[in-house]
Amino acid sequence: MLPLSSPESEYTQGGAANLLSWLVEREGYDRESHILLSGGDNWTGASISTWFEGIPMVQAFNYMGYDAAAIGNHEFDFGREQMEHRFDEAEYPYLAANIRYKDGGLPVEFAEPYVILERNGVHVGIVGLSTLSTQTSTHPRNVNDLRFTEYVEALETYVPRMREDGADVVVVLGHVCARELVEVAEQHPGIADMMLAGHCHQRFERAVNGIPIVSSGSRMRSYSRIDITFDTAAKQVVDVETDVNRVRYVTEEGNPVEPHRELSALVEEWSAQTDSLLGEEIGYTSTGIERRSAVMGNWVTDAWLWAYPHAEIALTNWPGFRAPIDTGSITIGDIVAVMPFENRIVEVEISGEQLRSNLLCCGGAAAGIRYDREGQVQLTSGRAFHPDSTYYLLINDFMYEGGAGFLFDEQNLDSYDTSIHWRQPVIDYTKSLGTTRGSPLEAVVDSVGRTSRER
Repeated sequence: MLPLSSPESEYTQGGAANLLSWLVEREGYDRESHILLSGGDNWTGASISTWFEGIPMVQAFNYMGYDAAAIGNHEFDFGREQMEHRFDEAEYPYLAANIRYKDGGLPVEFAEPYVILERNGVHVGIVGLSTLSTQTSTHPRNVNDLRFTEYVEALETYVPRMREDGADVVVVLGHVCARELVEVAEQHPGIADMMLAGHCHQRFERAVNGIPIVSSGSRMRSYSRIDITFDTAAKQVVDVETDVNRVRYVTEEGNPVEPHRELSALVEEWSAQTDSLLGEEIGYTSTGIERRSAVMGNWVTDAWLWAYPHAEIALTNWPGFRAPIDTGSITIGDIVAVMPFENRIVEVEISGEQLRSNLLCCGGAAAGIRYDREGQVQLTSGRAFHPDSTYYLLINDFMYEGGAGFLFDEQNLDSYDTSIHWRQPVIDYTKSLGTTRGSPLEAVVDSVGRTSRER
């Protein structure tokens, strides 16, 4: 929701109020003649949204006039009950044609497969798709009763129904990587008139078999404008023009648009609440901490072992780190932004060979070990590593239940759910270090990578 800038960049990017003004002033956006769509993953990320479980983003989207959103894997992050609360609060539908219950195979009731909107006398059908990787890219407990069907299967089921219901134009709105939609278009010409991609956080424009495929990026730092020319007499799409644009400006030159006042007020209200709850300064960094850097991984896993010294090793998945930390004071809100997911720390008793198999398949940030490219594991405590020996390992419960492809759920391990939120040791450890401008975090935390698969 907030614009992004840092001392390391000459640009200021994104921000909901900036985006809305960009759309209105530069693209002539209005609700009567335009359709505004989101590719999903709307509320997990920055602490201003994460801490309030997506409420601020739904309010902002309502104000901006969004017409529909795909259901992303991270819509599930706060559990199904909270997800459905957000869907009820939204003044626009969340779409997914490929989510069904495992038991009975019926479509889920919390999502609509498609919606048909009328603009300028043309009926535009929007069909949603959710990524097949949702089973392992949100906490498995949130989706263990669901089945995510193949994209083509869902489209072949619903696109004919959309046509029968009067859709002149069919748009696929997918929380699906562009490369996957490219494969669909290559193998199934004519399955849709255009496709919008999400999930992979990339800007992308390409036509495949006459089907334009577009991805707008992430974090409100860019948007796509798509102009569709439709021949009402011939009942066919004549032309589709696409253009992906950045929402950014050179900071020193100033903002070329005035951020939308009412939306700015909404963002400032939520920002003030966030700062009040999460603004406590707990540390300092002179250089900033890059997202998914060795410093970040070492800092977090060191904190776990510091808080729970009974264990010998800590391991966490790299994609769980979602944001960098800028130069200056480190706040609790920064930790929430880096680690937005509602994960708990689990201790498992694991053999050396089981540990190595997880490192081999999935890597991760680690403390207590060194893992080299030849697959050799060495404990930093000095204790000898052996495939048949047993070790106490800290992981997060997302990993424990098979998230991100880890094997723990298949290994029948003895485990103990500590009920400790995975962020809390990082907050406590950072406070204990007492870092300052003269003794910043990066001077205290090891910056050398500990595993051969650092990202």
